[in-house]
Amino acid sequence: MVPMLCAEFGMPGSPLRPIVTCEHKYWSRLEQRKAIDEVPAFALVDLDTATGPPEGLRYPLWLKPIKGFSSELAFQVNDDDEFAEALTELRAGVDRVDEPFRYVLDQLDLPPEIAEIGPHTCLAEEAIHGNQVATEGYVYRGQVHVHGVLDSVDYPDSSAFCATRPRPSAAASTTWSIRA
Repeated sequence: MVPMLCAEFGMPGSPLRPIVTCEHKYWSRLEQRKAIDEVPAFALVDLDTATGPPEGLRYPLWLKPIKGFSSELAFQVNDDDEFAEALTELRAGVDRVDEPFRYVLDQLDLPPEIAEIGPHTCLAEEAIHGNQVATEGYVYRGQVHVHGVLDSVDYPDSSAFCATRPRPSAAASTTWSIRA
């Protein structure tokens, strides 16, 4: 909503389309795949008809709404039983997130592969492996300003990020750094 409000009131801000492209999990994966080779396999899941994972995807994988926040309704699934449980929970809760996002999507001229996605559709993607890092910063008047690069460190045997530096172990060593 921020880009819409900025545009309406003449405030500086990013246009709606690039923000939505990043926020729409399937659309952003399509764009990522154009830029790099390391994007995990992913596919759409129709919640009205799905009974199992899309063909070609392997466990462990993630099942999540097209638009998500704070890991709401995002499920790591390791087998068919967990996939079925995740489908049940997604079917019960996805409209709460999806309906407002549909309103925002309706404000844009979407590419055909995005426009044809139905309202009860989620993303399935294989789990990511390796070091996870993110850049922090902002863009102001077309100029990129980077604060630093952050390591995203998981708790051992978990997909949850550590809030504090974990104690080193023989199984994993972690280097925390912020680089400007």
